[in-house]
Amino acid sequence: MNDGYNSVLASIESSSPTPGGGAVAALALSHGIALARMVAALTVGRDKWASGHASAESFLAESHTWTADALDMAQADCDAFDAVMAAYRLPKGEEKEIVLRKDAIRSANFGAAKSPLNIAKFCLKVMDSLSPLASDGNANAITDAGSAAYMVLAATNAAALNVRINLGSLGDASSDFESEINQILESVTNSHEKIIKIVENRM
Repeated sequence: MNDGYNSVLASIESSSPTPGGGAVAALALSHGIALARMVAALTVGRDKWASGHASAESFLAESHTWTADALDMAQADCDAFDAVMAAYRLPKGEEKEIVLRKDAIRSANFGAAKSPLNIAKFCLKVMDSLSPLASDGNANAITDAGSAAYMVLAATNAAALNVRINLGSLGDASSDFESEINQILESVTNSHEKIIKIVENRM
């Protein structure tokens, strides 16, 4: 198991700015999804947890691409940051070059904020899907359901930071971005608290 992880962690801890916090948020999300899918897989087909079969089967069907989707978001975040760096490296000697560079930077900054916002939106979708698993899933895996919720919460908070760091470069769009990420974070946090209460009651 460690072989693949070592490669990813080596990439993160290098002097390269990517993958950074946004990408790691998406990686954390992918772990939460994988844990939740494990809980669902441990519920389906076990007579003792028949009351949870429907929700587990539904989750497995809905989430079958989610882990890969989260990994794609991690790459997209790296690409978004690389686009910002590339925009700042554009020539700025002539007036036309200055205008083109300014437009490229504005567009790239928008993408750098949009990427973690998309991650946070996905976090909300995932968190909202965890409650039935926590309520009716295999109780022997209840702490895994709780751990999944904590991973998604961490991913959301990390994504929110990476949205906020870009707000100053978004001009008039900054207020919309800030409002949306605040709403997402509040919703995810509220859902997480409810899920953890369920988990603790079933332990």
